[in-house]
Amino acid sequence: MLYIVTAMYAEAVPFINYYKLKRDRLMKRHELYVSEGNDVCLLITKPGKIAAAMAVTEMLVTHEPANEDFLINVGVCGSCDVQVTSAFFDSLGTPANTPVYICNDILDHDTGRHYYPDMLYKHPFKEVGIETCSVVVNDKDFISMPLADMEAAAIFQAAASFFPPHRMAFLKIPSDNLKTAQVTKEMVQTMNKDAIIFACANP
Repeated sequence: MLYIVTAMYAEAVPFINYYKLKRDRLMKRHELYVSEGNDVCLLITKPGKIAAAMAVTEMLVTHEPANEDFLINVGVCGSCDVQVTSAFFDSLGTPANTPVYICNDILDHDTGRHYYPDMLYKHPFKEVGIETCSVVVNDKDFISMPLADMEAAAIFQAAASFFPPHRMAFLKIPSDNLKTAQVTKEMVQTMNKDAIIFACANP
């Protein structure tokens, strides 16, 4: 089974539509969607480290993975280095050449601990480090990594009891230059995930 984890519904919509996922009622506390053949499931954790850890734990306890299964965390993030501007969007509002990164180093800002997904497979993405913070980051001096989010470290920690590092991947799309007030639900939902969907279909 492929496990996809997002923080927000807007991030999940392209995958729900692509895989034709339906709501799974077995999980009572968090939103889980599954495919008809039970080979893909998608979890919406809600933002934040505690919410992410609780949701991932419930999913993996109620839908325990097999040895060949794979987990992918997909979501937007803040960026210190990538200049995210309206130039990424064409006249129809569709993202153009939006960069997608795979995280090879995940830093928990609160503890200073690093987590390292193993890159034992070929992929088309640039590898970069990400810093997971408990608060929304609007100052580049607050972090030491190129990217920032609020879930990756917690998802890694919760999933590590069920998945080895080489069967987890963290894919991030920069949506802002640490100016979160500019990010809208509609913008997140229309971020180009074609490349990510390809990766999910071919882990």
